[in-house]
Amino acid sequence: MKLLKRSLDPPTDRHLISVYATKLDIDFKKLRLPSKKFILLLACDKRKFHDEAILSLGRAALKAGAVYVCAWGRGCERVHDLVDRAREEISPNPNQRTIIMTTFHKNERLEEAIWFARYVDWPADSYETTCNTVLFLSILNKKWYERVNVRITRYFLRTLK
Repeated sequence: MKLLKRSLDPPTDRHLISVYATKLDIDFKKLRLPSKKFILLLACDKRKFHDEAILSLGRAALKAGAVYVCAWGRGCERVHDLVDRAREEISPNPNQRTIIMTTFHKNERLEEAIWFARYVDWPADSYETTCNTVLFLSILNKKWYERVNVRITRYFLRTLK
């Protein structure tokens, strides 16, 4: 992980964290996220990675506390499917209160996917009180990271240090 930016979203009272990474083996513990559970928007170009690497990232994110995962970028449908596979391995029999949701945003601009992750993604009931972080993870594309940062800081009253 190279760059990290943190903000607070006053309308939702969620922590917004943007990370730029050059590889997929993310150590989520090093991020020291402010909540036990989190929403993840993964922006990556699937063509640059093997399925097993994406599957490993999905497993790591879910084990670290991701309870809603959005995939955006080229091949995001495949990323979504691989995260779903990881979810089935980790939580094979969820119910409505414990389901981990996944979405992909194939025909949307990054800004639309960011908006979706901030305001539409809401975790299942059992995670609602422990999920107040949205993690935006941009892999191998610094321009995406910069676009995320514009969106998560544009309208905010304060930035966390």
